[in-house]
Amino acid sequence: MPLLVYVGSLLLLAGLVLAGRVLRRSPQDESTGAHGLVLALGLSLVAWGAIALVVALATAGP
Repeated sequence: MPLLVYVGSLLLLAGLVLAGRVLRRSPQDESTGAHGLVLALGLSLVAWGAIALVVALATAGP
């Protein structure tokens, strides 16, 4: 269970950092067209991290 908490926290943090870097960048800096793909990847990492944390908390017991 602690491993799931660590993995969930790392996924959540990595997704927030990745999405934050994309959102901070101005649209004029985009030259490759991968802006939306990287943002989607970051947000999906946030979602998977949140799911892992919820599962870890739900299975923790009293």
